Amino acid sequence: MRPAILLLATFLSTAPLRAQICAGPQNLGPGEARGISADGSVVVGTTSVGATRWDGAGVQVLGALPGDTQSSAVAVSADGNVVVGSSGPSVELRAFRWTSVGGMQHLGFLPGGDTAEASAVNADGSVVVGTADGGRAFRWTAAGGMQDLGTLGGTFSAAYGVNADGSVVVGSSSIASGETHAFRWTQSGGMQDIGNFGGLSAVARGVSADGSVVVGTFVLGFSPARSFVWTVSGGAQDLGFLGLLDSGAAGVSADGKVVVGSFSSSTSLPQAYSWTETGGFKILSMDLADPSFAHGANADGSTVVGGSFGRAFRIQSSVLGRTYCLPTNVNSAGCGGIVLATGDPRIATGALELTATLLPKNSFGLFLTSRTQGSVGIPGGSLGTLCLGGDIGRFAGPGQVMNSGPSGSISLTVDLTALPAPTLSGVVAAQAGETWNFQCWHRDMNPMPTSNYTAAVSISFE
Repeated sequence: MRPAILLLATFLSTAPLRAQICAGPQNLGPGEARGISADGSVVVGTTSVGATRWDGAGVQVLGALPGDTQSSAVAVSADGNVVVGSSGPSVELRAFRWTSVGGMQHLGFLPGGDTAEASAVNADGSVVVGTADGGRAFRWTAAGGMQDLGTLGGTFSAAYGVNADGSVVVGSSSIASGETHAFRWTQSGGMQDIGNFGGLSAVARGVSADGSVVVGTFVLGFSPARSFVWTVSGGAQDLGFLGLLDSGAAGVSADGKVVVGSFSSSTSLPQAYSWTETGGFKILSMDLADPSFAHGANADGSTVVGGSFGRAFRIQSSVLGRTYCLPTNVNSAGCGGIVLATGDPRIATGALELTATLLPKNSFGLFLTSRTQGSVGIPGGSLGTLCLGGDIGRFAGPGQVMNSGPSGSISLTVDLTALPAPTLSGVVAAQAGETWNFQCWHRDMNPMPTSNYTAAVSISFE
């Protein structure tokens, strides 16, 4: 699909970003966010003035190639320093690679060709993939230029994703009979047909850092589109309907565990989603009254970017469980803190890691837990909101009261057999079927010494 190219305007009507990512939905201003760096601090996309890069310093317009008046950014390297996209009048696009030092570089064409659109870039920015001449998947490097990846026997192909070291490319291609299949290309094996899963067509949109997990969309007969996950070891997995009329996977986290995309149902507008094997589908939205589309995720899948009703957005939430009770008062770092949970909700695995992030640097904090949610504003004079109720336990044992240091974060490995519960003999084991809620209390300055609370996360165990 041709990326959106918007006409240049005389000014950018968007507010500058805070110094770092903040918890919950963040409106980046008019436009569409398409790509995000590994740590989530850099976002790229398109606004009314063309290719745009958002970071903690504000908003940067990248311009266009010489002679062009339009541009679109679609992806960014893991460190946020290399941006790729397309430039040109809409009928004669040229792929570009942008850096802060070298500016916008034209990547050329395939032999005899005159158009090219970039779709993705690898982790260090050295490999760019996309589609040339309206239907030839390409892979570009500085040393080798633009390489035609061929087809699966048909007349066209398109590349949409590339893994971290640039050795694996994914996309779609026609086969000899004319059907469209998803492909996975490797330097050693060439283009591999991973099928259309018995449907009319399939397209691969994203790939994990190691190249072993591929995500995308397929159409089964005359039913709506459906998201899939394909792995080298297990083949294809249909993510299913789950009451949805239509779904499409657009990207995947570096570890291959978090899929992002969009779905619609008979009762709702299209909504951005994230999906994990253990947690299933989770709606990510700026506003449920507006349609939203997710296009990419950072390395661990905790931050997702996309577009909603003409607005670019960035949303940070816990990969495991559900984030709730977003902070109403920012802390001295300029944001409301958030708790991110990773691991497995199945009690038998005993795996749960909590990370409180976006905290003030070098501040002390500890985690709290309860099976009851609550909402108590400014408890005990604190600036935040206590999001727990009932029997509230504190992780205050040896090594559990931590300093956030220069990163502004603390992490705790949770023993699910010994959750603090003051009125129940001090500790209690989590049970399958129970929901536990977790929050972080931390020291703060605003401007005098005080304390604050992060958002909370709710996890239902199995």
